[in-house]
Amino acid sequence: MKKYTLLKLISILIITSTFSGCDSSPHDSKHSVDINYQENQYPKAILPINLFVTELHDSSISVLEARRRNLVGKNLSVEGFIGTRRDPFSANRASFILGDDTIETCDQILGDNCPTPWDACCEDRNKIRERILSIQILDNNHSLIHGNLNGVGGLKPGLKIKVLGTVDTHSLPSAMVLNATKIQVL
Repeated sequence: MKKYTLLKLISILIITSTFSGCDSSPHDSKHSVDINYQENQYPKAILPINLFVTELHDSSISVLEARRRNLVGKNLSVEGFIGTRRDPFSANRASFILGDDTIETCDQILGDNCPTPWDACCEDRNKIRERILSIQILDNNHSLIHGNLNGVGGLKPGLKIKVLGTVDTHSLPSAMVLNATKIQVL
């Protein structure tokens, strides 16, 4: 009987730890993130020289509003943050996820010590799905540039940015894609 109770307790602990979203313990969490989230894991993307600007004079809209205006070929200036996933950057493509500022990240929750607050792991996944879009950078031939963007031009998870771009021809209402022509770090 004791053996059965111990197995049941161990099973519950394993399941609970598997499905828990954020680690609220401050002990050694940075070390585990550094191991799992290394910038040098993939080759860096080589981007157009004029992609990053110090100021975009266009008035920007939210990611949520951009999704409402998801018209192929339309130019938009969108503001948000890089995130909603532990690693919001594509491994070997010049693209990342831009989240709407209405998505609550873990660093906005008092007492939450999540080591990856930009992933919004405490937020409802359906809400996140409705408030994100993909940003990608194309070359002169309109092909997606190869290489990772993490660290390029100061880009990093959680960073607030403004992106000027054109809605991609493959953009869908449920999966919006914006081809960046200018990026401003806020």
